[in-house]
Amino acid sequence: MNQNYRRNWSGELERNKYFVREPRVKVLPNLTFDESIYFSLDKIRLIHTPGHSTDSISIIDEVDGIVNMGDNIGDSMAEIIPDLECDRETYRTSLKKCKAFNCHTVVSGHNQILESDVIDKIFDLL
Repeated sequence: MNQNYRRNWSGELERNKYFVREPRVKVLPNLTFDESIYFSLDKIRLIHTPGHSTDSISIIDEVDGIVNMGDNIGDSMAEIIPDLECDRETYRTSLKKCKAFNCHTVVSGHNQILESDVIDKIFDLL
């Protein structure tokens, strides 16, 4: 994953230049993962869940039963399926990964709090 950041830095900076207010320095992450990483003391799991973007992750809080799916879920039922950078089957796989944790609360990337059945509703719409 670290190589992708190196390779895509200039292109992403150019693509998002309208959001950049001052010169940017490239600082690459010092901790990366391919499929998942688990922080056992906090019972927090980060999982790779491509969908809205190919590098999307979801964050599972195993103590409180919450999954933050980021931009992989829309903020309203009218736009619950985001624009996808991947095919629908890859997105379905990402949804299945999140559903497997049986969380009761789902949080979107823009902090919309939803019930866990929203994942089933997305499957129905796909």
